[in-house]
Amino acid sequence: MERVSRSSLPADVLQLNLPPGTSREEYTEDPVGHADPGTTGLPYAVYAAPASAGAPVAVFRRTSTAPNGLSSDVYYLIYRTPDGEVQVLSGLRPDTPAGQGKKDPMDGNRSPMIQIAGISWEVATSSREVQGKADLGDAFVTIYAPNQATFERIAASLVRYDRR
Repeated sequence: MERVSRSSLPADVLQLNLPPGTSREEYTEDPVGHADPGTTGLPYAVYAAPASAGAPVAVFRRTSTAPNGLSSDVYYLIYRTPDGEVQVLSGLRPDTPAGQGKKDPMDGNRSPMIQIAGISWEVATSSREVQGKADLGDAFVTIYAPNQATFERIAASLVRYDRR
């Protein structure tokens, strides 16, 4: 199998006209260790776990459009730590699915806002993970961690992502 850069293909090769009312998701993988982090020109900053978490095992950007104008643009950094998988997601503040009837699976399990390294985090727990969300000003960051201690360690040590 040969890997071809998307930028080297004519634009119309990947063109698809979707019927009205359908949604679209696009994943753009950024090979781990690649010289360009793929974050140049994004409308938000990208944050990463501290070096103690190791190098990310997966790096990609997910853009999505949905009916009723809902959309998202999120950059994912996924790590394998001794405690389990950690995900650090950076993006714009997500659109609210008003009137969509969608329920956040973490609803009902919310903890009060907690302060970590001067940042207010909305933290929720489930039987499988801890999820924390915070607006850092230049990005909306969500961290998924296997437990509270790992979440707090990662949240306290976030760094701007730049592999150059």
